[in-house]
Amino acid sequence: MENLKLSSIYLSEWGQRLSVLLTMLTGAMLVTINFTPLYGLFLWGQNLGMLVGENNVALWDDYHHLLAYLECPWVRSLEMNLPSSYAALRHYQDVKGWFLVTWIVFIISLPITVRYLRKLKQQKRIWTLQRFIQITITILMGLFVLMSLNFNRFFITFHQLFFPGKTNWLFDPQNDPMILALPELFFATAFGLCLLLLAGQMYLLYFLGKRELR
Repeated sequence: MENLKLSSIYLSEWGQRLSVLLTMLTGAMLVTINFTPLYGLFLWGQNLGMLVGENNVALWDDYHHLLAYLECPWVRSLEMNLPSSYAALRHYQDVKGWFLVTWIVFIISLPITVRYLRKLKQQKRIWTLQRFIQITITILMGLFVLMSLNFNRFFITFHQLFFPGKTNWLFDPQNDPMILALPELFFATAFGLCLLLLAGQMYLLYFLGKRELR
């Protein structure tokens, strides 16, 4: 009976740590998704509108309309100046589903994480997260290396994992010029920013734990 109780406490502890990871990961994702100045740097820096036969202001509007459709449950249709094929619209629907899942996970895990970290801070036990943080940082470094070596392969694998059995994410620029307005380097930078934000949060916890041990 005592062993069962200890096991339950241990699992509960790791469950709360998982909640911390989910909150930080989804939070980093949502900040990256909504950090529209990142796209602005590529839009005006590379004059992306010229690639799709639009001016940059119109393309900027299209990008915001796309974000609104992907993130807002009440936005049921996508309206852009650029045309979209049926396959592309289906892919946008799939992405919208994942974006909503991200918001749901963030909203559910956030209060659990706040309560757990507050308890650890009061008990001066943030240092107990160090092993968990080290494992997470190691995984993030591995992902960063894979991205750096061959982002195209990484991006394809990412789509195969999250959109199994589907190929509607393979856009034809002739039918879906929006793909030309979303260069690979933009996605690579966004992925890098997301990993950086997550690593930054982990390092903050690690620093707070180190300070407790002094």
